[in-house]
Amino acid sequence: MELGIGAVIYRLRKEHGITQEQLANAVGVSSPAVSKWESGGAYPDITLLAPLARFFGTTVDTLLSYEQELSEERVMEIEKDCAEKFESMEFNQAVHYAEDFLQEYPNSPFLKFRMAGMMWQFIPKAGSEEKADVFTRQLVTLLENAAQNAEPKIQNAARIMLSSLYMMVKELDKAEKILNSMPKMEINSNTMLPSLYVAQGKLEKAKKLDQQTLFSGVNIAVMTLFSMATIAMKQEHLNDALKLAETQQALIALFQLENIHKITNCNLFIYVYSAMKNKEKALYFFSEYVDYILKLDYSKPHLSNIAFFSLLENVKNPTVTSDYVRNNLIKVIKEDPHYEFVRNTEEYRSIIKKFE
Repeated sequence: MELGIGAVIYRLRKEHGITQEQLANAVGVSSPAVSKWESGGAYPDITLLAPLARFFGTTVDTLLSYEQELSEERVMEIEKDCAEKFESMEFNQAVHYAEDFLQEYPNSPFLKFRMAGMMWQFIPKAGSEEKADVFTRQLVTLLENAAQNAEPKIQNAARIMLSSLYMMVKELDKAEKILNSMPKMEINSNTMLPSLYVAQGKLEKAKKLDQQTLFSGVNIAVMTLFSMATIAMKQEHLNDALKLAETQQALIALFQLENIHKITNCNLFIYVYSAMKNKEKALYFFSEYVDYILKLDYSKPHLSNIAFFSLLENVKNPTVTSDYVRNNLIKVIKEDPHYEFVRNTEEYRSIIKKFE
């Protein structure tokens, strides 16, 4: 772990308008020594920390860039920085880069939670199933720690993510245990608060909360329909699975959420029609899926132009770029066994060429 004391000394020296020579004379070192501090080539001797802090009118903690608690904004900055490194660096280098932050701030459950969620998206870059499994288990440990020590809101989100990772590493009993241990809310206060706000004359506040509740409910319904269709396919009730896929499609269209759920719905149709041995329909939705991937752009707003959700903040840009997500989806297409049914057709090869 590298200390940022050199950059702090440089900043403070510039703010005070003094030269390296003046600082060197004040604390009894040479000008080249100060230069090495500021370039990161060396650190000040520990006995010089207090004199340096007094000279600049600051604290030793400030010199060492020590933060007892990370702000949410700083966590987001670290997450974004590390995500950029995962996209641009070799995988192991990026892992070490991220681990340095986790070692520097070992008492921040929110950082562990956010970093685990970010790094999860880069599991495909591990290079092999064995490395991916090792990396996934590291993320499990990170989330287990976050889930134990975080405030309730983060704790529950960490547990949900952790249950998914347990399923990925085939620890199904742990996944079931953690999900069953989470509190079940019989009544969501957000469904009642809007009526209170209306009575208080806080109409915009009531409207925004209703939109948040609706958005959450639609998203839950979309994913539940996918789950129900998957169960129907496993039970070989293919007509039921198709009806569920069509219902999901209609729900997504009704609330104009194609930008968020198009991938999920196209995949579901491809799975169902492949199971039905209907190449024409499977290829149709495969073409729709590819066209969507090619247009994928996280920089565009998702919610502001939808009347149902006009008061909600736009879906925040993820820490990963559109290009990274697009490349991963292309990789999934080429490896997903559900596509074997159409992979050897001329139509499939023609659609795949769009990526070129």
